[in-house]
Amino acid sequence: MIRAARLAGMTTIGWDVDPRDYETPGEEAIYRRVIDGVRPGSIVLLDDRRALQQTATALERILATLGSAEYRFVTVSALLAYEGDDGER
Repeated sequence: MIRAARLAGMTTIGWDVDPRDYETPGEEAIYRRVIDGVRPGSIVLLDDRRALQQTATALERILATLGSAEYRFVTVSALLAYEGDDGER
């Protein structure tokens, strides 16, 4: 699938942090899984259906915690367009 997308000139996007919030593990578990797994440049996968309330509540804490650690939050489009100080994408 990825090869076909690339041959068609498309960019595929993956994630590196999946708190498995679709399992509805509770706000604390979602929060902890994200905080423990995130690093600069991470893409966090969050479900918007089954665990919506748990995810939304955990997300408030996640953003506050990571914001305090000076993380910046950007869209995937902005992340793909970013060029670091060394000029690399």
